[in-house]
Amino acid sequence: MFAPGGLGAGDLGQFGGSSGPTTPVSASGAGLGSPFGQSNGAATKEMAPPVITRQLSTSSATSNNPFDSPSLATAGGLSASTMATSTDPGLRASMTETVNVIMKAGTISRIQVSGEIHLSLRSTDISPNSGPIHIRLNAFESLEKIAPNPAYLAQVPDKPGEYFLNSEVLANATSRTGSSNNKGTLLFRYQVHVQPGKEDSIIPLILEPAFSCKDGETRMILNYKSTSTTLQNVSLIAAFNPGPSVSNVQTKPLGGVWSPSARRLTWSMDQGQIQESGKLIARFTTEPGEAMSTQGVLATFALEGSLVSGLGLEVVPGEIEGDRWKFEEIKKGVTTGKYIAEPVYY
Repeated sequence: MFAPGGLGAGDLGQFGGSSGPTTPVSASGAGLGSPFGQSNGAATKEMAPPVITRQLSTSSATSNNPFDSPSLATAGGLSASTMATSTDPGLRASMTETVNVIMKAGTISRIQVSGEIHLSLRSTDISPNSGPIHIRLNAFESLEKIAPNPAYLAQVPDKPGEYFLNSEVLANATSRTGSSNNKGTLLFRYQVHVQPGKEDSIIPLILEPAFSCKDGETRMILNYKSTSTTLQNVSLIAAFNPGPSVSNVQTKPLGGVWSPSARRLTWSMDQGQIQESGKLIARFTTEPGEAMSTQGVLATFALEGSLVSGLGLEVVPGEIEGDRWKFEEIKKGVTTGKYIAEPVYY
């Protein structure tokens, strides 16, 4: 299920998709690789997943965008163990979103927010006659595109954001892959719709770096603003192109670590160190002959317990046999992909 233009099926991953209505499928499994071993009386209607027809905004990244480039790659964010769900019996979910941003002078020029939803189901009371589970994605209207995994899901007719989940297939997959660090089986990939003019309101960290690059000396001032003091695993990284050797680096506050081989200056900040606003300053002394050249400032961070999209997940009660289930646990988290502030010179 895809909106016209922008990211295509391949960009959202392995599940595929189309730019228009797909061949109708039934909850009994036709056209879905038989995700439902047994049909249920309330889930036998023919269905064609509706297409989100929202026009892509100019602020949404397209498939030809700088986030696809391997340059300026960073590491960090949510760990697999952090987002792993419990191995206790029950239906559980892990929802993660990745924020990619390019900004300059505190203004966002490109933004892309993508997400994944993993589910697990552990129970000894699952059989081919157990029937599907009717689930709903709340705040579904916040999405630009979504790709459900057809091996496990079928769209509920005329109800965008609602799906029939094959409990038997999911339980079998969970039993094969279950471990203490398991997030579950990947059931959805999606892209969040970002309204033009609302970009600042959905990201928790704004960076404004300024550089003065001269022969023998480079100075940097990095101002930042944060809407969240609960950011974790925060790193702010000033990245430079190959150039003159650096003989001395001074930072304020102390704690910036210079890597000569990577030509990066990194501040690693513990939770609570990021304030509502702050400033980092650095001075580089270089060998004479040429000035340093900067790539900009990168950021990595993690945010647990919430999502940029506001997306939620629940079992819809009262319609089919699978409504005896409920989500025992739903973990949510946000992390960074490429989060870049382009340089400004003074």
